[in-house]
Amino acid sequence: MTTVAAKPNRMQIALEARKARHRLYPVSIVYSLFSVAVLAIALQRRAFVAVALYVLGVVSWTALEYWAHRYILHGRFPDGPGVVQ
Repeated sequence: MTTVAAKPNRMQIALEARKARHRLYPVSIVYSLFSVAVLAIALQRRAFVAVALYVLGVVSWTALEYWAHRYILHGRFPDGPGVVQ
């Protein structure tokens, strides 16, 4: 009988990725609706300032999220005991 080296099951990876995305959908919808509602309220007072701050907030949040994901979550962590592993 011949043994074949086990290959990673891509179907499991795809399944896990799909589950993770589905968990993020409700949060994304709630935050998006909230930000649009706040923008709508702010537009009644000072439209230019509201739009400018909204765009600035979207850009800065996207940049912060990207850099945190890129450099913190994919960073190199030391092996061994300790708080950060």
